[in-house]
Amino acid sequence: MWNGEGAPRPSANRVGLEAYTLIYPSKETLQEAISKVNALEVQVESKGNTHVVEDPSGNRIILCVR
Repeated sequence: MWNGEGAPRPSANRVGLEAYTLIYPSKETLQEAISKVNALEVQVESKGNTHVVEDPSGNRIILCVR
């Protein structure tokens, strides 16, 4: 939690973390991670070979393969 559990999402024009990237060593490990996120009923947005999810604070997490 960026600003503490239950903290409101920051407004779009505030300074802060916008996104970070997790790079997986193979397509298989990336797919395993996506499957686990889907099991939590969290939306994964796919854009070609890149997949994006958001944490509760609105930070984007970019998932991709090396």
